[in-house]
Amino acid sequence: MAVYDLFGKKVQQQTVNQSYSTLKMDELAQGVYILKVWLSQGEMVIRKVVKE
Repeated sequence: MAVYDLFGKKVQQQTVNQSYSTLKMDELAQGVYILKVWLSQGEMVIRKVVKE
């Protein structure tokens, strides 16, 4: 999975080998981010994440 800022810059990347994971955003500033998760079937899930 990868986290991008609204300018498209990758700000965090994490390899996940489980059906669930915790996204740690402690080091990121407040704002809106885009989360992209690649599933084992080759599909990609994209979600907006807001850090307050």
